[in-house]
Parts: sequence; C-alpha cells; structure tokens
Amino acid sequence: MKILNVFLVITMAFSAMPAIGNTLHSKPVHNTSATGLSENATDGYYVVKFKNKAVHQSIVDAKKASVGSSVEAQSYGQGVIASLNAEHKRTLVLGADLLKVNLQGKSADHMLIELMNSGQFEYVEKLQIYRPFEFDETEYNDESYSYQRYFGNWSHDLKEGSGFAQMRSSTVNNLGRKVRVAVIDTGSYRHEDIDFVGGYDFVTYEGVDDDGNIIETERDPDPTDEYFNEETGETCNNGHGLAVSSMIAAKANNGTGMVGAVDADMVEIVPVRALGCDGGSNTDIMEGVLWAAGESIEGVPDIEEPVDIVNMSLGGFTNGGCPKWEQDVFDRLHELGVTVVVAAGNENTNVVDVIPASCTRVITVAATDERGDKAEFSNYGEKVDISTFGTNVLGAFLSTTEDDQYSIGGGTSYSAPLVAATAASLRLKYPSLTPEQIESIIKSSAADNSEFDGAETVCGRRDCGTGILQADIVIAAINNASQVTSYHVAHRYEGYDSEGDETWLDEMSAYVNACQLVKYQWGNLGTEVDGVSYKLFLSQNGGEKTELETITIPQKVIELPKNSILSVQACVDGNCGEMLDMPADNLAYPAVCESSAE
Repeated sequence: MKILNVFLVITMAFSAMPAIGNTLHSKPVHNTSATGLSENATDGYYVVKFKNKAVHQSIVDAKKASVGSSVEAQSYGQGVIASLNAEHKRTLVLGADLLKVNLQGKSADHMLIELMNSGQFEYVEKLQIYRPFEFDETEYNDESYSYQRYFGNWSHDLKEGSGFAQMRSSTVNNLGRKVRVAVIDTGSYRHEDIDFVGGYDFVTYEGVDDDGNIIETERDPDPTDEYFNEETGETCNNGHGLAVSSMIAAKANNGTGMVGAVDADMVEIVPVRALGCDGGSNTDIMEGVLWAAGESIEGVPDIEEPVDIVNMSLGGFTNGGCPKWEQDVFDRLHELGVTVVVAAGNENTNVVDVIPASCTRVITVAATDERGDKAEFSNYGEKVDISTFGTNVLGAFLSTTEDDQYSIGGGTSYSAPLVAATAASLRLKYPSLTPEQIESIIKSSAADNSEFDGAETVCGRRDCGTGILQADIVIAAINNASQVTSYHVAHRYEGYDSEGDETWLDEMSAYVNACQLVKYQWGNLGTEVDGVSYKLFLSQNGGEKTELETITIPQKVIELPKNSILSVQACVDGNCGEMLDMPADNLAYPAVCESSAE
C-alpha cells in the first residue's frame, strides 16, 4: 500500500455556449490516447418538454406497445417531431425528451430560439457534458492517518478541523438499517479500503468520433470505472468516484489506509457511473440521480432500495444558471426526502453560472485551506451554502499498475463528500429529519470564517457560505438544543442603500418602523425541530425582562426599541436551558436610517 500525491479536482463541463469555449477537458488514466472532443459535438441535441403532454405520452406508449400495434401511437408523436426536422433519441424522466435536431447550417443557439418560438415547448435546453478533471501524478509517500486533519475539532490553531472524530463517536444508528449514499461519478473500483453496494452504469455518452459525431453506448448493470473500445482498443480508468467514495466510507481500524467520515459498518455506498472517459451528459447524470432516489428509468431495473443522500462532485458551466429540467430533478428529490450535496467547482469563479452548484434544493460546498480561508482554486458566491477542508486531503486512488493506493490531493470534489457524510450521520441519528432540516443544521453549526483576528478574509469578501463545516456540532445540535450559546444579529435592511431602496424604506415607514427592524438567529439548528421551542424576552435600559412569546423557529425579526435587549431561552420537551442575552450592538443601518443608529 502506498500514498501518491495528486491534485483531485473537478473541471466544469463542456458546453456549447461560446462564452465558455475555453473550458478544460479531462484526461483520464488512458492506456492509449483518447479521441479529441469537438467543441460542437453536442450541437443539435436538446432536452425538451412539450406543452402538449400527448406528444410525449404517445412516444412512451409507442415504445411500450408491440410492433404490430404501435403504428398509430407512433404516428402522432413522431409526426410532431418530424415536423421539427428532428430525431427522437430518448424519452427522459419527468416528462422530458432528448431530441437531435437538424441545424440546417444554423447555430445551436439560433435553433434553440426557433424551437422555443415554435410554441411546442415549455422549455428547450441544450444537452451538456460534465467532467471530472485529471489526476496530476507526482511522488509516492508513506500513508498516515495524520493527513486527515479535518478529523480534529476546529480551533484558532486548527482551522482545517471539522470535528469528524467526535461526529463518528457520537453517531448512533436509529435508522434501523445502513444509511445509503449514492456517489454520482465515474463509478466503482476494487480497493482494500472501500466496499460498494449495487449501483448501475448510466453512461450512454462516450465522447465523439473523428467526424464529430457523438459515440453512444448502452447502459448496463456494472458500474465499474473502466472502459474498453473494441474498435480502437482504447481502455481507460479514472478513479474520481473511488476517491470521493473513500472520503465517506473508507474502513477504519483495519490497519491500513485511511478512515472514512462515517463508520463503514453504518453506510452503504451505491456507485452510479454517469461519467465516462470523456465526461458525461447531463441526461445520463440526472437520470442516474433519479434512479438512485427510487424513480423508474426506462430500460433500467429499479434500484432495490432508494438512497438517502446523493453526492455530486462534478459540474459544468451554463449561461443563465440551473437549467429547468435539472431543477425539476432536484425538486423531485426534495419531495422524495433525499438530501443532495454538490461540489462548488475549482475555477476560482462565482458559482452563479455553474451547474448543479447554482441549483436550489442542493447543498453547495466550497473548499477551504489550512488557514480556514477559501482555497485558491475554489469557486465562491451567494449560491455556496457551506465550506470545508479541501487541500492536501487523503483519499483512495486508482492505478492501472498497482492496487490499493492512496493519494494526497485537493479540490471541492473532496469537500462535498465530507458534507455528504455529515448529512448521512444526521440521517442515521435522526431518521425523521427532512432535507431542509439537515441542510439548515449543517449551515447553522458552521464556524464563521468571514474574518480572523479582525481582518476580513477572502471568504468574507467573496462568500463561502455560512462558514466552515463543524460536524461535531452538527451531530450534537439537537441533543444540545436547550443550550443556546451563540447568535447572529443584523439590521433587517442592511445593505439597502440604493436610491430605490431608500424610497421603498420611506414608503414602508408609513406601516412599520422599518429603521428599527432587527433580525436574529440563534443556536445551531436554524430550523424548526419537533420538541424544541424558544421563549423570547425583552428588557429596556437594563430593567426587568418581560416575556414576549414562545416560538418554534430559532429566528425572529422584531421592532427593537432603543436601549433594548432581546433574550432567548430554549426548551426541549418542556425542559428549558439558560437564558441568553442578545445585544444588538454596532448594527449596519441602511443610509436612510442612520439617524436611528445614534
């Protein structure tokens, strides 16, 4: 067993959009050179949803019908598609279809507009390709658990600490089974330190041929991370999915390798191979996600048991943020109670046009370094929810020449599975928690890294979410709910300084004293949890505390009189903890309210 120094990242996917034509492409571990990827390979492929549901349904019915009875069913749907000079490639979940349209010399963007203007579709979105990036091989070293410094508790001197040792020891399996985590990635690979359960190969996209045509392949039950082209003799393996999986569930106390963030005896890793040698299409990826959550996918046997958590250490660029069809997928997983964790990406750019990081109902994870600040490569922005360690991280590594290797590397691909592991531990200990509650507890328990020692950090300027993941605080948050020791306070309209904002605040003042509205959040839950309530008290000029109300959500917007202090007392099943005073000092008032601050 050896440790290899590598840099594990995800590249953001190829897209046909001209604005991102210089996107990097992956170079997996190849035994022969791979075919180059044409920048326009996916032009003409569109994910669409017909306004007339009968069109989609007729195609579905035609595929289910026998050959002798399908002509009438085919005629309607195929007739509509033929009128668009298009070929139907595949029916997709959630009522969508994948079409290949003859561009007739027009640009893919021009054709997209024409298709939308036809009036046939609710939406038209270009097929996109996502990719993991290459491993940068360097030298071999001895393995050591000491590399996993994120297992220590966070402190001023250990800013890469996220408390995973304490989280592991505090996790109790109340779920009655192992928690199931789907890793949507390059698939599984044999390794001494990680076991996989089930899975499926969803890859239908295997790059392009010399003529620029997409090479299609069949889905199959084997999610192993390997590929062989019978025509060219090309073989390749990647290893990205193996490394990501090891972060979550590598075996502990087996005398070798590394330790997973979750006890391997409590978790099942379900490998969903959705990225091939040349990346993967968003249709393959999203159908893999839905399959893992228990949805039926045409031509694929249903999963034996749906997963609880989905990890997606992959992504791509797109103009305009999260595509409608992909957001529909995440909305569906939300309905099914599945928590989704995604990597923010490694281009040192705002995630607003990065997918799936810019989608809602996912937990988007940035990477931090040994200083507790944004890793140099990590993406950032308001869409980021949380950050955690992502540099010089130990992970299992795939080699075509030696078995059972490990690597030291970095990237948000490493950060996301640490958050996924934290979500899995919450699911084990508190099976009734919803995805919103899991996300809220994770975000509310973070260590603030917007400034250190009074100096604003890069995360403070660019936004790395609520702070650095604190897995030990997350897993103890509900048990310790009656012990409120921290709070955040700000003016309700902080930052409302434009001319339009000032006009709006003036108008608001006719109904409420907007300049005295203050917003509070306290504790480490951030969300309503059964059995937990909060008593609020108000005192003025140091006088007696007057009880205001009892609420169940740990946040409040209140019109706060001058020289007043709001206090909170948390109660769990009627047993209340100590009261916490929450002074609202040094608030940043909007310009129109500056007189209120005096």
